Amino acid sequence: MNKIIVFVLAIMFVNLIFGFQPKTQFNSYKSKNFLIKYERSISSPAVKSIASDLELQFKEWTKRLNLTPNKLPVEVRIYKTEKKYIQESQSTLKEEGTYSNGIIFLSAPSKLDEKGMRVNIVSRVVALSILSAANDNGCPRWLSEAYGIYAGGDLEKYGTPTILRAISFLDFQQEINQAKREKDLVYLYSKLSQVMKFLVDRYGKQKVDSIFIGFDGIKTVEQVFEETLSEKYDKIEMAWNEAVKNRKSKR
Repeated sequence: MNKIIVFVLAIMFVNLIFGFQPKTQFNSYKSKNFLIKYERSISSPAVKSIASDLELQFKEWTKRLNLTPNKLPVEVRIYKTEKKYIQESQSTLKEEGTYSNGIIFLSAPSKLDEKGMRVNIVSRVVALSILSAANDNGCPRWLSEAYGIYAGGDLEKYGTPTILRAISFLDFQQEINQAKREKDLVYLYSKLSQVMKFLVDRYGKQKVDSIFIGFDGIKTVEQVFEETLSEKYDKIEMAWNEAVKNRKSKR
């Protein structure tokens, strides 16, 4: 037994000295603001094309939101198959891209192109990576996720909620914390899409874009909304509730 242990330790020592390491399944590519790790079977030109899209959207959303992620470069992981992507990202939604724990996860470029959602998905995950700076300063996740839906051009993607009760915006945080199943998250996103439509229609995209820079680690959601949207918070929620009632009456 002792001889076996000595042999194993000797092998480990040789590997350490001579740098013998098992081949990693990932290659990497660095662009200005992103560190992209991708499975070896994905072509380099395809990765560079994705990098170009990421940088284009980064420029767009940093300008509009007046924010940058606290940690650069942003890590991106690209997987060859949808199965591997879902397994590694642990995304509740069976989509081709997600942002989680500071990392952008993407399915294969061919899969993004196949479904015609490449621009939407890249735009959404990049916006969410930038909004992480606001999350670090107290912006609730429901609000950044709602904006991510908007940034990805996905306001119609999740359908119209069959039931939309007039509730406080703050209740959405509890809902997003409790949404563990895909159908629950899809239903929540359908409601958050309605919130974004309301905010943009009532206050305009410029003011909505400006909400997130208002979070400084001290101000509450109510304070940020009042300062950015130039209206008392109770009136904002009253207008939201009225919009919900009008929606019901039109059905």
